[in-house]
Amino acid sequence: MRVIFYTGKGGSGKSVISSATALKLSELGYETLVISSDPAHTISDAFETQIQYTPTKTGGSDKLWAIQVDPIKEANIAKVVEPIVGVPTPSKEVISEDIKLMEILGRLKNIIVDREVTSLRLIANPDAFSIQNLRRTHLLANLYDINVDLGIMNKVIPEKVSDSYFKEWKDAQEKYLAEAEAAFYPLPLKRLRLFQSEVKGLRLLSELGDELFGDEDPAKVYFEGKAIKVTESNYGLEVIVPLPLPFASKYKEVCEVERAGEDLSVVISTDVGEVRNFIPLPTIAHIMKLDRAKLLNDELHIYFIDEKGDERG
Repeated sequence: MRVIFYTGKGGSGKSVISSATALKLSELGYETLVISSDPAHTISDAFETQIQYTPTKTGGSDKLWAIQVDPIKEANIAKVVEPIVGVPTPSKEVISEDIKLMEILGRLKNIIVDREVTSLRLIANPDAFSIQNLRRTHLLANLYDINVDLGIMNKVIPEKVSDSYFKEWKDAQEKYLAEAEAAFYPLPLKRLRLFQSEVKGLRLLSELGDELFGDEDPAKVYFEGKAIKVTESNYGLEVIVPLPLPFASKYKEVCEVERAGEDLSVVISTDVGEVRNFIPLPTIAHIMKLDRAKLLNDELHIYFIDEKGDERG
């Protein structure tokens, strides 16, 4: 069994990429169920088929099913997770018993944190807000021990577009794409071009899936491991950020580290000049004092002190 979640801000392309991935998997012979909780019912638009609140066969294949889940109205959500967690769906009376509900949630949690089974995949457009939103999602996933195995930069203007009207857009996208490569390393990032028209229907979904994955199996785990590690101690917090390996040997020292809103601004001296990066911080670090930062074993170690903890001690 394989469970893949796609997440990103509204308009980033989650529904289309999820549908294209599901179609690709079904074409490879996998029994596939694509689940959407988007109240706009965008997977119905993507497949050009009315997707119901029960599994609906779609894609002209016996291998592909889709279901639309309304997170507000759907009171029978257990029906969706039953085939995943392997626990019979309890009646309403049984659900009222906390121990039964905790059994289901416990099994579901075990599946979500199993790195061989479940992956979270991040989707962003090459713009500042979209990427910043994903950096925070990435950090939260790490804190909850959910494996993020792939990032997708969607709606990238193709190189062949030479119209001067798009020049500033292309320059800005290149800047944000470079920032994303640095911010999410060592997470692999794929680029997906901006299509000439809205992606809907099996032909375009299949074309998108082929462009995104090529000869690869979308079910594979692209990456395992935490890109940012957060460790608590009696004294405070340590945040460990791996540095890009091609440049790790060129990093010399941390020149500057300071808070920038909810992020941390870090300037590192390298052989080719100073490099600045903005690192999202876990919420718990916001109430702690920034102590110091240092380079160690190709990683940036940032230390925070819990002054209230010291007072309590």
